[in-house]
Amino acid sequence: MTEQKSSREDSNLAHGCHHFWCRGRSPDRSDSRAQDEITHNVSGKGQVLHLCCGAGIEYPLNGMCDEVSVHSVEENPDYLRLARMGNEGGLNTYEQANPLLWKPKSADETYDAIVLLNALHRFKPIDQRSLIRNLSRFIKPKGFLFISDFYIPELEDNARESKAIMELDFAYMKSYLHNIEFEDSNSSKSLEYLLSTIEEDLQGKTFKTSLKKQRKLFGKYFRTVEQHSLWPKHHKSSEDMGSGVYAHILRDSKT
Repeated sequence: MTEQKSSREDSNLAHGCHHFWCRGRSPDRSDSRAQDEITHNVSGKGQVLHLCCGAGIEYPLNGMCDEVSVHSVEENPDYLRLARMGNEGGLNTYEQANPLLWKPKSADETYDAIVLLNALHRFKPIDQRSLIRNLSRFIKPKGFLFISDFYIPELEDNARESKAIMELDFAYMKSYLHNIEFEDSNSSKSLEYLLSTIEEDLQGKTFKTSLKKQRKLFGKYFRTVEQHSLWPKHHKSSEDMGSGVYAHILRDSKT
C-alpha cells in the first residue's frame, strides 16, 4: 500500500512539473533563455544534450530547428514518460540514466550545447564538481554549457544560509502564484510540485549555494563564464551577488 501511494505521489509530481514548465509560468523562464542561446549559437545539424530534462522543460527545446537534434536524459521514469510524450521520433531522443554516471555512447561524441536547468543544486557539492568536470569533456570546441539555478548570498553560517534559502523559495512561489489561474486540477498539481521542492530544501536534500562559490567551480573547468540574472528582475548587473535564479553560459573548456 505504501509503495502504491508513493508511486501515485511521484506521478502527481511529474504531472505538476510537466504543467509548471509547459504552460510557461515559471518565474525565471530559464527554458526560454536556453532556447534563445541555442537558436542563436547552434546551426546546421547541431547536437544538444539536455541533462536532467524533467517532465516538461523538454518542450521548449524541441522544434527549434529541423536539423538540430536534442538528446534528453532523465533518471525519474515518471518524468521521462511525460517529457517524451508526443515528442519522441525524428531527431529527438530520450534516455533514462543517472546523470552522474551518464556518458556518450562513443568516446568521440560531443555536443554543440549542453543544457542543465535548475537542477545543479540537487546534487551534493562533491557531485556537482564531478558533474561539471564530466560535462566539460562532452562539449565541442566552439560549444557551450548552459546552466540555470537558484543562488543565495554568501553567508557565514548554516543557520543564516537556511533562512536565505527559505526566503528565496517563498519569494519564488509568490511570483509563481501571480502567474497562474487555478482553472483545473493540473494547476493544483503544479503547485504541489513546487511545494515538494521547498520540502526538499527544508529536509536538507538540496544544496543551494552562493554565486561566488559556484563561479569558482565553473572557472576551474571553463575559461569563459558568462552570468545573467533571470529572476527576480531587480538585479541590475552580472556582478550582483544576491538571491535569485541565474544563468551561466560556460565556454572554452579546459579539459
